[in-house]
Amino acid sequence: MPVNGPHIIPLVNSKIQYFSDSTRMYQFLLKANRTDATTKMLLQRIFDLVNGSTSAGDLDIVETVLEEIAYNQQPKIFETNEGEDFVIEIDLETDRDFTGYLLTARKEDGTLISENDTAGDSYANAPTQYIQIPDCPLTAGAFYLIHCNLEHPDGSNLASGDVATVLTHAVIIVKPDVDQI
Repeated sequence: MPVNGPHIIPLVNSKIQYFSDSTRMYQFLLKANRTDATTKMLLQRIFDLVNGSTSAGDLDIVETVLEEIAYNQQPKIFETNEGEDFVIEIDLETDRDFTGYLLTARKEDGTLISENDTAGDSYANAPTQYIQIPDCPLTAGAFYLIHCNLEHPDGSNLASGDVATVLTHAVIIVKPDVDQI
């Protein structure tokens, strides 16, 4: 299969030392060479943030993204600026109905980063639904695994933290606030 854009391995080779299984990482990276140039660019930006003090949890995020690519899945990787509004689109399958649930985005530790009152709807009314993350509360110079959820509402019709299902997960790379550049 042809390589799209630059080879990823030379761009990230110096970072492989931080992972516990370098052989596995190289196998994943060989498959990542077959992805589109945009995905490789985002992977490189994630690797640019990896260093000797990167937590094991963050290294697991990188490995999970590469594993998805290795198994021919397209990971959801986004870039945004700290403090900017950000929206994640959720395309519903025909006849799906999220009525009675709330759409939320939470960091891996469960911290809510989206609005807490976005009501889900049916496919018939809204085939694409949106999770709003106003004034991105994530710190620049890092990447985060977030979970896009359907949650049960509390008594005030706000997100309760009681997740009915995780719709998808995504990695968000956060760049500096544009007003700080």
